Formats: sequence, structure tokens, C-alpha cells
Amino acid sequence: MGVNTIKLNWDDIMKKKYILVVNLRRLTKEAYISLQAIKTQGFNILLIAKEMPSYCKDIVDNYVPVDTKNYDLTIATVKQLSKEFVIAGVVAFTETAVEICSYIANELNLPGNPVEAVKYSRNKLAMRQQLLKADIEQIPHLHIKDIKQLKDGIVNIGFPVIVKPINSSGSTGIFHLTCNEDVKVVIDNLKNINNPSYDPISRTNTIEFIIEKYIEGPEVSVEGLVFNSEVSICGITDKLTTMDYKIEYQHIFPSAFSEHQKEIIQLEVKKIIACLGFDNCSFHLEGKLYNDKFYLIEVATRPAGGYIASHLIPNATNQNYYEDLVKIAVGIRPTTQYTAKSYSGIRFIIAQNEGVFSSINNWSDLTQHPLVNSLFVETEIGSQIRLPPKDYRSLRLFAYIVNGASYIEVSDTLSTLANLAQPTVQE
Repeated sequence: MGVNTIKLNWDDIMKKKYILVVNLRRLTKEAYISLQAIKTQGFNILLIAKEMPSYCKDIVDNYVPVDTKNYDLTIATVKQLSKEFVIAGVVAFTETAVEICSYIANELNLPGNPVEAVKYSRNKLAMRQQLLKADIEQIPHLHIKDIKQLKDGIVNIGFPVIVKPINSSGSTGIFHLTCNEDVKVVIDNLKNINNPSYDPISRTNTIEFIIEKYIEGPEVSVEGLVFNSEVSICGITDKLTTMDYKIEYQHIFPSAFSEHQKEIIQLEVKKIIACLGFDNCSFHLEGKLYNDKFYLIEVATRPAGGYIASHLIPNATNQNYYEDLVKIAVGIRPTTQYTAKSYSGIRFIIAQNEGVFSSINNWSDLTQHPLVNSLFVETEIGSQIRLPPKDYRSLRLFAYIVNGASYIEVSDTLSTLANLAQPTVQE
């Protein structure tokens, strides 16, 4: 008996519409869930990236290896692929794809964030300069290019201050300075930071920084979508960060803020997004509410990381944020009602010292707890751990997600389990 083969004619091929995915999120569970969202919307997946992880082999329909840091090569490759595949949309799930996806959408005449707007999400200085044109009140800040300007700027603004590279991401290169001794730490690390490999997402050398006045008050992120210039707020996430390098270690969605406070935040966020010209994209905007005034810290035009978009929002609202981003990519209006029916929070356990990550104490307290929804080992057992400012990425060791009926229930459980399940990092 011969082997049956299926021969597709051109009409069959034309019915197979693809979503082009450029690069994958660093965390595998977030990455896979984003790919699932494409499938549930009825599209095939065309992935271009330097490598394709093994966990993608059964969900990705077509993969083309490309060094996506080379924009000219990437765009030329996509133009050729567009002759072979019906590309219905291109979607930026991760920071490394934000800029190139904008160029691709423009080249293929697909919905996407305007090329001229992308620079505001990728360059903190350009973002603040654009907001100044619209008279949007901001955190007091200065642009600095050398050590003398750093010292003069701190005198001008006054301690405490936040110092950050203008083009880094993921809290990389951020310093919270409260005294002159802290300034020395920044100076000692300038040469290290002036290197694109310091931040894997940065494409340029930089020793240019922003100095910002440190604003007191609770920090939040605002998760949203933009479709045809219409801004939708999907929710507000409460965040906790370390004092020294502002490493995020806890998120709870939705926020505990009052409805009045949320309204203040939402109105200001919509003004900011409109001013920056973001369109047909998602956004993850971080800021602080202080004396009933919302101050922008920074904004990214991609889904939130830290399992906010992939887990916390769906857990609390029963809405799939990634699916809505896929809809936007093909010109379909996304869901606008993200009503929270419960609360969901995540706690990242952070290394307190450098050394070898050797074990997790009381792991069973996490695995058996009735409110724990998910567990993640962020750094493999046996890994060498370095702390900031040497490394901003390896210190988050493991994490767990808690779902509950009330904010207090989630918050208390996250804290209780953090005291029980402790890592061992041998010096």
C-alpha cells in the first residue's frame, strides 16, 4: 500500500494565514503561552529568530533562522517570506522585537506601532523630551553624559535620586543613590555599563544616563492595549522593588488602590500614550502615585513580563491578554472589558548573597499550599549567582503565584510563604 500524500493547491495555501513572530520571550512559560494565543485565534505561526528552542518544535509551523539584531537582513528575509506565506500580522511579544516589528509592519503595510513612536519606548531621554513638549508633568530629571555632569546633576536635583542608562531594559543598570558613597558605585561601574553586551537588549554603546528625583509612594504598572489610537486600560498592578537597584520582586493584580486613585492613574496614562503616539500595540507602563499625582517612570510597548500578562491578568479576569494582542496585529478590535473577579499575585525569591544556588528549603510548603497556582524555578540549581551591579538577571531564583478571593489573602500568603521557602546560596 502506497503512502498517501496531500498536495495543496494555491487556494489551500492562501487560506493558511500566518502570524509572524520575531524572537521569543526569555521565560519559556511566557513564550509558550504567547504562541498558544496565536493558535487559539486560528492562525499558523511563522517564527524568525536566531534559534528555535526545542519546546517550540510542535507548535511553530515554520521557522526561519535569522540574526534579528541585523535589521537590514531581517527585513529583507521577511519581504521574501511574504511572497511564500500569507502574513496576516506581526506581533511584538518581547522587548527585543519591539523595534524590528515596527519596521516590518510598516514594510508590509500591516497594523503596528508607528516607526517614529517606537524610539520613545526604547530611549528614556527621547520619551521625556516628547512629554515635555506636551507639558505633561514629570519627575524632575536631567540628561548626563559624563562623571562631572553626574556629580553636578545630583547636586542640582538632590538626594535621593535614581540613575539609569537611557537605553537599557529590565531594570538593568539602575542605581538608587542616597549619599555620596553610592555615587562611587556608579562611577566604578561606568566602564562595564558602556558595553552593549551588558544589557542583551541594548543595541548601542552608552554612558548616557538619566538622573531622576526619587519619588516616594507605591509603584504600579499599568497594562493596556492601543487599537486604532484608542487606548484601553486592562488593569493596574501593584509592585514591590528592592531599594538599592529597583529589582521587582512582587506583583499583585489588580491594584489595591481606590477607584478614585485608579481613575487618576488611568486618565494620566491615556494622556501619556496619546502624547507618545503609540498605536496598534500593547503597553506596560510603570509609575508612582504621590499626593494624588501620577508620575511616569517608563513605558514599554510590549506585554508586561514577570508573568503579569501571561498569568496574573488571566487568573484574575478570565481574559487572555496575548490573544487580544494577536487581534490587534491583524486589525481586529480587542476585548476592552478586563473586569477582575479575583486577585492574583507573584513573589520572586531573590538571592541575598553571591555564590552557588544549591537548594530550596521547605519546597513542599509551596507545592502543597492550596492557594499556590503556579511554581517557577527561574535559575537552575547549581548556578553561580552574582548580584547587581555585576548582574541584574541571575538573582531571581524561583517564584510562585497565589490566587485568592481578596487582596489581603493574596498579599499575606505571598509573604508567609516567602518566610518559609528560603534558598541556600553557598558562598
